[in-house]
Amino acid sequence: MRRSIVIMMMALFIASCRKEESNPVGPVGGQEKVTDYYPLTVGSYWIYEYYTADSTLNFIDQNITDSVYIEKDSICNGNTYAVFCSSYWSQRMWPNEFLVRDSSEYIVSNDGTKWFTINQNNTNLIERYSSYPDTNFFITWKMNNVDSMCTVPLGQYQAKYLIGTYTSRTPVLPSMEKRNYYYAYAKNIGQVYKRLGYQESPQYFEERLVRYHIVGTTN
Repeated sequence: MRRSIVIMMMALFIASCRKEESNPVGPVGGQEKVTDYYPLTVGSYWIYEYYTADSTLNFIDQNITDSVYIEKDSICNGNTYAVFCSSYWSQRMWPNEFLVRDSSEYIVSNDGTKWFTINQNNTNLIERYSSYPDTNFFITWKMNNVDSMCTVPLGQYQAKYLIGTYTSRTPVLPSMEKRNYYYAYAKNIGQVYKRLGYQESPQYFEERLVRYHIVGTTN
């Protein structure tokens, strides 16, 4: 029986939308926008190397790549969605598409859940309970207050971090009672790194950026 993976964007918040963007990715008049860190232009793509951790949190390259790309726009309830696809997770029989939109400088899901922002404060973007199937989690996600450096195979970047905390009421192991997960986003690139984990084992996995292309920019 395959393990169930905590895939935030691919499992918790699959359906989300965005408004049409008429300007290329990048700052306007020196003012940063959420789409500077979360590009939504059709044809953009990101390629990541996939790592898993051993019991000492030593991450090992699995010689697997995941290609994430924006396949198209799609209209839903009057909004224009950016349709993201993932090559690796489709092979794992997990949903390989998710849809997002920019709403007043937040990336939000179609039920209004705020998923990402460049407004860094102490407010939780996500705060909810989740049950699966015999373990209850209290989940919070919020932006880190301070940008930090993130090193991936492609280079080192100043990044905005989205930090998730998963607290289990009935952990399989004591080490799984409270775990932190991370996404890192660099300006004019998008997601450069993530660390997530499994719900039924203490193992973590990471994806680290090795190549990307953002439509509307040169890199």
